[in-house]
Amino acid sequence: MKRYAAATSVAIRRAAHLTIPDTPVICWGFGAGASAASSRQQVAVLPLQFLSEFVTLTQRKLSVKIPAGVDEGTRIRVGGEGEAGIRGAARGDLYIFVHMKRHPLYERDGTTLVAECPITFTTAALGGAISLPGIDGQKVDIKIPSGIQSGEQLRHRGSGMSILNGRGRGDLVTRILVETPTRMTAKQKKILEEFRDTETGDECPAAKGFFTRVREMFGG
Repeated sequence: MKRYAAATSVAIRRAAHLTIPDTPVICWGFGAGASAASSRQQVAVLPLQFLSEFVTLTQRKLSVKIPAGVDEGTRIRVGGEGEAGIRGAARGDLYIFVHMKRHPLYERDGTTLVAECPITFTTAALGGAISLPGIDGQKVDIKIPSGIQSGEQLRHRGSGMSILNGRGRGDLVTRILVETPTRMTAKQKKILEEFRDTETGDECPAAKGFFTRVREMFGG
């Protein structure tokens, strides 16, 4: 499952001024060393710590638009914001790799958003409705049918993530988790006991079928 990304800004460092002593000659890897050697000048590859004494670095911020629907690892290209080109060539490009921030409610599977939603056993038995906050800030109403079981999924079309570089959106899936009450008042317990006294087994056919098979295996 995946998470979300938010808009961001990128700080990059630029070499504004470079002052290098006359000797030694620096080999940058594009042939300067060969020319220097033929002139019997000293050639050296200088470490970054040494170069930092002669290079003035500045920072500035870039505002980068993050398109709707990006996913973990999505690469965004910013043209002309990379390193300066060799011997006066145009600058290269800046690439930004997106990492997703965890969402408090949703997990992501492609363009599908998945939420695990606990409901009371009375809501599961009688039915009801819940509201979830959509990714676009709009409320999403989910109707819960009576008799829904734990683990069943309800799908709301078009309320998921945007399709990257496309049209439309994925779905929002609500995975139902029926919660059994653990703290009840004496009155609530009495009501449940009265309900149990009226049960015939037809209310829960899966349980009835299972225990029928168990009794048959015991020879009952």
